[in-house]
Amino acid sequence: MNNYRLKEKDGVKIVTLEQPRFDSKCVGDIKEDLFVDISEQDSVVLNLTKVNFVDSSALGLIVSLFRRVDRRFVVCGCISPVMAVFELTRLHKIFPIYESVEEALKHI
Repeated sequence: MNNYRLKEKDGVKIVTLEQPRFDSKCVGDIKEDLFVDISEQDSVVLNLTKVNFVDSSALGLIVSLFRRVDRRFVVCGCISPVMAVFELTRLHKIFPIYESVEEALKHI
């Protein structure tokens, strides 16, 4: 079962998480499919607009995606609690985080 939606715009793959909890259960459900859908040559926008919780498993998957696409990766749509986790773990210094998909697409 996919808990994400994938679309492509201007050669960039936009991955939108479709449920509010991005945790170990969600990661277990999507990791294999996501790594089939995303190749090493892709540029990726990870849209977290619908997400209000992330755990360490989710952060691990995000870092794995970042590495897989050789840093052609940005995150967008983080609400306050999710952004706080990125700031606490300093991941916001590793990859850019934008407010919207449109803004993210301008910078990738």
